[in-house]
Amino acid sequence: MSPIQVQKNKWAEFWRRAKQFHRSMQIISKEDTSPIVSNAVLCGISAIDSLAVLTLGKHSSSNHNDAAIILNEIRTSNDSERKRIFLKFSVLMSLKNKAQYEDNLPSKKDAEKALNLAREIFVFVDNELRSIGVEFPQD
Repeated sequence: MSPIQVQKNKWAEFWRRAKQFHRSMQIISKEDTSPIVSNAVLCGISAIDSLAVLTLGKHSSSNHNDAAIILNEIRTSNDSERKRIFLKFSVLMSLKNKAQYEDNLPSKKDAEKALNLAREIFVFVDNELRSIGVEFPQD
């Protein structure tokens, strides 16, 4: 599938979703590595989607790799940082299959890595949204 067109004012819903996944990934028991990784991936996707909706009027489809493609289309205040985040998002997505589809569970190290990657993506998007000057939605 390809990215989905949406009204730019819908960015806040994607940001709320990113914040929810961001909170939940941090409170899941450290033993539950698959849900941690899954929530971290969804946090990253939703954060990128919020910025993409605001700036481009589109978001990823059920093919979550769309988020990476869209991220490359967004012009940000710091394109070298955006490129670094793109690489981090790619690593985060590589952990997704292990968490959701493979016959081995992610390790605690994988879960910690996913948490750190998702936090970096979340902070990057938060900073970009602030640089644009949007009014953040209330939870």
